[in-house]
Amino acid sequence: MPPQSAQCVHLTEVFTGTQVRDAERPLVEAGHGPALMQQAASGLAAQVLRSLRQRGRIYGAGVTALVGSGNNGADALYALLRLRRRGVRTRAVLVSERCHEAALTAYREAGGRTLPRVPGHQDVIIDAVLGTGASRRAEPMPIPGLGEALRPDARHEARGGIQRPGTQRPETQRPEIIACDIPSGVSADTGEVLSDYGLTADRTVTFGAVKLGLVVGAGAVLSGQIHCVDIGLGPHLPQASARLLETPSAGDRAEPDEAPSTTSGASSIELRELSGQDHKYARGVVHVVAGSTQYPGAAQLSVAAAVGTGAGMVTVDSEAQVSARVTAVHPEVVALPTDQALRRADAVALGPGLTGEAADEETLESVLAWSQSGGGILVLDASGIGLLSPERLRSGALTPNVVLTPHAGELHRLVSRIDEVHGTRVLREEDGDSPVASARAVAAHLGAVVLLKGASTVIAEPHGSVIVHRCRAPGLATAGSGDVLTGVIGALAAHDGRVGDMAALGSHIHAAAAHQIDPRGAGAFGAADLVAGIRRYRS
Repeated sequence: MPPQSAQCVHLTEVFTGTQVRDAERPLVEAGHGPALMQQAASGLAAQVLRSLRQRGRIYGAGVTALVGSGNNGADALYALLRLRRRGVRTRAVLVSERCHEAALTAYREAGGRTLPRVPGHQDVIIDAVLGTGASRRAEPMPIPGLGEALRPDARHEARGGIQRPGTQRPETQRPEIIACDIPSGVSADTGEVLSDYGLTADRTVTFGAVKLGLVVGAGAVLSGQIHCVDIGLGPHLPQASARLLETPSAGDRAEPDEAPSTTSGASSIELRELSGQDHKYARGVVHVVAGSTQYPGAAQLSVAAAVGTGAGMVTVDSEAQVSARVTAVHPEVVALPTDQALRRADAVALGPGLTGEAADEETLESVLAWSQSGGGILVLDASGIGLLSPERLRSGALTPNVVLTPHAGELHRLVSRIDEVHGTRVLREEDGDSPVASARAVAAHLGAVVLLKGASTVIAEPHGSVIVHRCRAPGLATAGSGDVLTGVIGALAAHDGRVGDMAALGSHIHAAAAHQIDPRGAGAFGAADLVAGIRRYRS
């Protein structure tokens, strides 16, 4: 994938599975179906070879495909044909009574073998049981031998290896799982698991375009690294459903000779660079309203993140003893009442650690009035979201200068409040638990930007534009992490007023900071450590 940085991130267009299938239809009807299949098989085989090369050998390596009845099963069989020409020992396990006849015939005529169960000595297992057509829940078909093959020591035992005392087994590596187009049983539209085969892909080789189901919901966890093979759908694809921003971890770094993993239309977000003529106010002033005697650390985390992200000036409004603690640690920060701070502020970050007192509600109202009159951007997090009055929950009551940053539970409570207070139904029944549909619906209703935090973070703007930020940083699921994110977004928004873009860039910097201090994803850090990671990444 293209390199990301603290100053510029690249976005890839994402489509639902339905959109991609609709784009394929005119090509298939024009007789180009076999050509599309061969392009897909070629791309799949290329990624399998790359995996084998990384594991140390191609000739003599073992690759088994789990072949279902659909076109992705045919893609896998044609990919096996290509792999056989490179000296790979290929096997196909047919997990359905039906199979793509032409592909199976070609595979068998070339000497390819089929087996009734998965052998226990494979380097790669290709998951081609179900494709993007899965749309309803179904019991998974049993795959004999799969559980044993996925055990780390299966290869050693299958070859009758004997471990000598004091030595390590040379062949205890578990097989790599490569999903063909999409992990089997995952909805290509929503990322929901419809049939659970217990397979988590190390890589997914998807065809034509990146599917939404690969980057949201459970699909984002099950798909591993995503590689998109261009099969010529570009002219037939509609407007993208969303744009994808990925923050790769250390293990996801592409090899120097690897082409970008996505070939769909792309764009980028580039942060306005500092110039030699910038002064502190030109760099952006962010005002933080956070913390209380009950939660003093929230103010410290948000302020530290704003400072570390590079705000030209940071001011803070909290209870006196909390502000004193913050300014003692950060002498560059100024403690100011909000009504005074708004005269200079470009952005306000409000909510972390507040307790919902009447004074907090009054402060929020004054900041909302300031933002609505063009004063600047408001980042509303945690308790701040709960302070929104019933009037502020009416349709279109907020503005695109307001960013709400709830996690899933907070969004659910917000939706319930809107429905109860105004007798409306923000989410349609068909939206289900889709994070994209939920964030988009709330953003459209309130007229504000919604950043829905999760394993994949969804940033939805009121006009319908959506960015999905995907990363693997499990350590971010820790107390105070959201307070840090609030400070990061506040600083970026103060510096560069593109609200939705800065929310997405802030989410990226937040995740990249976690990778800086926790490259293995062990999660052995606290939210305060993220600030050091932000400084390291930003510099």
